[in-house]
Amino acid sequence: MGWKDAPEVGSGWQSAPSLDGKKQMAHVTVGSAGMGDAIKQELAGKNWADRQIIAAGTGLSNVIEGTKQLIPGMKADIGTIQANKVIRDENPAAAFIGDASLAAVPFGLAGNGLKAAGAVGGGYGLLQPVESENFADIAKGKALSGIVGTGAAVGGQFLANKLLGGVSGRMAGIEQKVADKAAQVAASETASARSAAGNAAQNAYRQLEHLRELNASGILSPQQKVLVAKLERELAEKSAEKLVPAAALKQETSQAYSEAMQSEAERAAKYAAEKLSGAEAKQQMMARLKRYGPAAVGGIIGNALIPGVGGAVGGAATGLVLRPAVRSMINLSQNPAVQYGLLSGARTGLNASGPAIPVGGLLSSQYLLNQ
Repeated sequence: MGWKDAPEVGSGWQSAPSLDGKKQMAHVTVGSAGMGDAIKQELAGKNWADRQIIAAGTGLSNVIEGTKQLIPGMKADIGTIQANKVIRDENPAAAFIGDASLAAVPFGLAGNGLKAAGAVGGGYGLLQPVESENFADIAKGKALSGIVGTGAAVGGQFLANKLLGGVSGRMAGIEQKVADKAAQVAASETASARSAAGNAAQNAYRQLEHLRELNASGILSPQQKVLVAKLERELAEKSAEKLVPAAALKQETSQAYSEAMQSEAERAAKYAAEKLSGAEAKQQMMARLKRYGPAAVGGIIGNALIPGVGGAVGGAATGLVLRPAVRSMINLSQNPAVQYGLLSGARTGLNASGPAIPVGGLLSSQYLLNQ
């Protein structure tokens, strides 16, 4: 028994041990392809969760190897770089999540400036490993990765800023529109209070004028004086009765007007807050549901209880309210409270996602570059 023929270098055929003197040939795979197969087999033997954890960790491993290539005198482990590539190809979603978690930290610290995003993206690109030991290839690969990373990060941050700015600007426009309306409402209430105070004051002064005019009887005949005296007495009695209530009303309305002037700004702010609140949007929605919902439900129930006839009757009822219901829903979509609520949710989502858009753009560009 013995080994026949020396094995070839690379992927080739070598002799298998023979017991009967006849040569048995077996195909042997060596090099990176063989390592890839071995890694795939090892991954296949692990459960799903372990595979995801391993893939998620390749991002940090790649950064470590890429950093070594930037330090004079240090060499990256090409085997580790190749192994990471195989693992990432087998579990791309977990690898992306790991990379995103790694890149999100510096993006979060850098804020939303374009220059800062470009610096982070370029730095991330430079730290990515190049699958080569040749200095020129490493320099070329890292330069390209850095440039692409810078451009993708700046583009992603620009898009994120535009989206957030657009949403915030639209919300500011709605806020200003509602604030203007609130100011008009508050001013109208103040004007109403002023008018009431003025009328009350005139009424009080009028009673006093009546009492004063009673002594201004001019040249009248005795009979006329008797009639005037009688009428003056009646008017004086009525004016005297009204004098105290009129003066009290004047004081009350004057105080109300003074308070209205002082609270006008506060009332305007309260009005604006109420018109932009979720409660206002809910109230508007419920009002439409109560008005148009029964007809739609009636059509469904009628068709279920009496197929055909019931459906026709219910359908007719539904048809009668369908057009105004659609028009009402269109108006609802233009309601400031509804628009503001939707935009507020979008802004909250954009703020919460933080660097998600520039990170996504950066990682996507790196993935495409490495394909």
